[in-house]
Amino acid sequence: MNTIIGGLISVLTPLVFPFLIIIPVIFEKLGKSQKQHKSNIFFFGCLTITFFVVIMNIFFQAEDMNMIVEDRRPETVLSFMQIIFLIWFLLSFFKPFEKLHQTPWLLIFSMIGIVVLSCKLALISMATAGPIIGSIIISEVTNNDATNVIRPLLGFSIGLIIPFMIVQYFIQRHYQNLSSKKWWKILQISVAVYLIGGAMIKVFKVYGQTFI
Repeated sequence: MNTIIGGLISVLTPLVFPFLIIIPVIFEKLGKSQKQHKSNIFFFGCLTITFFVVIMNIFFQAEDMNMIVEDRRPETVLSFMQIIFLIWFLLSFFKPFEKLHQTPWLLIFSMIGIVVLSCKLALISMATAGPIIGSIIISEVTNNDATNVIRPLLGFSIGLIIPFMIVQYFIQRHYQNLSSKKWWKILQISVAVYLIGGAMIKVFKVYGQTFI
């Protein structure tokens, strides 16, 4: 129970909390019906929990944690995927590219977007909620099996994703009305540009020095 509460508390951290806005704003473009939106919510939740548990377990089992932290390749690949997805997202607002928002492109880029956002949420929650995770897991494994960290990680990730799924579930019911509002489209474009900028900065930090 402590792990679930810890996950809920982690949502209030400065880097995780904005995702409560970012996720619903982006997800509106990833489906055309409530059924699709609900499927996307479920898929996003399952992926976030899976990414969080698997990545954190790798950290705990690693002999050299610094080597994993210093390896920028996974983060760079994720940033490239994010840029590709968001370019599609922005192009879908313009009439000449409306076909990009039709099947099968919609399905392909929706999957890419959900994978990227779920992985980013898992990584950011790990980075910002480290002390919370550490104290909870130490308490859990001390009282039980010291080699078993899966249960507390699973509990924490469930606590983390619950607020996102609740907020997303209620907002998606209003997508049809929101999609016709000018301010909503401005918000979507602004969020996408902000996320592209962040991804490009990360890529430049990895490869920029090579070209200087």
